[in-house]
Amino acid sequence: MNPTAATEPSLAQRIDAFCLLNLQVEPDVVARANALLAEARSNNQPMLVGRMMIARSSALFRTGARQQGLEAIREAQRYISHNHLDTLKPSAQDRQAMFCYDLAEYLRALDAWLKCLEYASEQNAMLWCARAYVGVGKVYDALNDYSTARYFHGVALQLAEKENSSRLICQIEINLASVAYKLHSYDQALEALNRASECLDALDPDTEIWQAEIVSYYGLVYFERGEYRQAEHYLNQAHEIYRSHGNRWGETQVLLNLGRTYRKLGRTEEALEYLLKADQLAQQANLSPLMLQTEELLSQAYLETGRYREALTHHKRMHEVIGRVNRSQGSPVRLSKSTAARLKALEHQLELERVRIARGLAP
Repeated sequence: MNPTAATEPSLAQRIDAFCLLNLQVEPDVVARANALLAEARSNNQPMLVGRMMIARSSALFRTGARQQGLEAIREAQRYISHNHLDTLKPSAQDRQAMFCYDLAEYLRALDAWLKCLEYASEQNAMLWCARAYVGVGKVYDALNDYSTARYFHGVALQLAEKENSSRLICQIEINLASVAYKLHSYDQALEALNRASECLDALDPDTEIWQAEIVSYYGLVYFERGEYRQAEHYLNQAHEIYRSHGNRWGETQVLLNLGRTYRKLGRTEEALEYLLKADQLAQQANLSPLMLQTEELLSQAYLETGRYREALTHHKRMHEVIGRVNRSQGSPVRLSKSTAARLKALEHQLELERVRIARGLAP
């Protein structure tokens, strides 16, 4: 027997290690996924093939090949069904749901998470049930139904606590903080953030990205309380973590909120700089929900500084994004009441500026 071979990790162990990688910053993840998948196929190990097909879909999606990633997870689901790998069904559905959610295809994400819940319930897999409820809550959050989102996150938290899953509890507390923040329940948001921070201290270092979410929400709460320098402090911390992890969604969102913060601090040029960076990142990564916000804020910021042509440009782009999201979802974008009111006021101002520009009048 070769003593070296006895110490080499098995294929299952190497797949376990691959699934823990940060796919957005590790090199050659798609090639490595392809190699592991080919090895699993050559060894005729269907369970490992199914696991690696799911992992490969994430490698594609997280490195920018989003449609290929979506096609790959659907291929994985067909393989899993054909080979009766029932224990992998919740995982595959959860992965598809996350991809659809990130693509702002919320109704498809909801459908996939409900199927995940169905499979998990049949198998009495309570952690997967909890994850599915988290997903359903995230969809309602994205659709601005925060009370319903809070309900589903609460159900998920009860299941996670029964299963004593510190990692999942931490994630859910962050989500509850997010919902409380959006419901303007800032004390409740801070309480949930404090609980999440306590959970995080006991977890592995690979959860640093969650620290970014926590400090980001601390920043948002301080922003709403008018403590803008504190908000800037926490948001800059979050930005550094998101950037180091290659998390474009998080980085874009934090840049956007730093732009909002600098506007409140009267630092207009810095605000525009951060908003333009956020807009560029959102376009590169095709983050439609964030593009809506960046285009709206840029239009407002340029209007306030008297740069009306730039304001009109970004206002036009905002409506182009709304059109794209409507077509992809098959239903109109649901804007919050406050956003809808701001847009109505903004459009009235821009209409006046269109008339002024057309007539060649001075501002």
